[in-house]
Amino acid sequence: GIVPDDESIVISANKGEPAITDANSKAGQAYKNISQRIMGNDVPLMELSNNPTLLDKFRSLFGKKAQ
Repeated sequence: GIVPDDESIVISANKGEPAITDANSKAGQAYKNISQRIMGNDVPLMELSNNPTLLDKFRSLFGKKAQ
């Protein structure tokens, strides 16, 4: 599976808490889904949105596309 970048993972790691405890975390949900697949369960892949990153927004100010 794919684990999306998620600020909540950094926060939970810094606090020493499990990443999957945040119910709103896409990365936490991805980890749960991966573990379910390892256990043999059929779990569909998550829909990952293509929201522009901060770097993409910065590049758009100068007319350059992300590579």
